[in-house]
Amino acid sequence: MAETRPSRENAQLAVAAVRVLLHKHVRPPTPAEIGELLDWGDEETHVVLYGLVEAGILRANENPFEVRYELLDHLKVEELPLEADREALQDEVDDFKKRSELRHKEIEEMLRAGGTDNKKKQQMEELEKQFSDFKKEPPVAPE
Repeated sequence: MAETRPSRENAQLAVAAVRVLLHKHVRPPTPAEIGELLDWGDEETHVVLYGLVEAGILRANENPFEVRYELLDHLKVEELPLEADREALQDEVDDFKKRSELRHKEIEEMLRAGGTDNKKKQQMEELEKQFSDFKKEPPVAPE
């Protein structure tokens, strides 16, 4: 991912959202919460937050299940350009969309192929065939 610095205005909005959500929920917010508060799409939210992490303004606290953001240095917001490079930002958003669509297609193809479902179905058919072929021997009477 190329370094794309968000505009000062977007940075100020994101920092304010982090502060408000931290106050409201008493825990660092997730990208979904920040995007919802600001009415931003997932792509724009992730690109802006990534840029703020790269600039040292926010810190991303990652665990296996989610990412949460907390404020590191709000004064660095003033070092950002007034206007973001719109073309670079659009390229970042387009790249994110392409990766996301590719991932969704891979998952869809896997589900469509029914990889594990077909295997389970074949195993069940084999077991049923073995069971039907199984001939019970009459019990032996104890002597």
